[in-house]
Amino acid sequence: MRQTIKQLKELVLDLKHYFEKSLPLILLGVALGYTFANHLETQRIEPIEVGFATVEDMSFLVQQLKECQDNSLDGSY
Repeated sequence: MRQTIKQLKELVLDLKHYFEKSLPLILLGVALGYTFANHLETQRIEPIEVGFATVEDMSFLVQQLKECQDNSLDGSY
């Protein structure tokens, strides 16, 4: 029993040492992955949203077109 606990403590200390040695590499990998993911996100082309005109907008445009048509007909004759 005593031997097993001693082996377990040694195993835990070895794992702790290994983790402490590899932690900078893990953090570097995480930072590079995060940076690369952000780079890919900025490269993605977002679809352009097209808004819809209201009835008031359309009425205004139709009125402007009618006025332009009336003015062009008056000037051409």
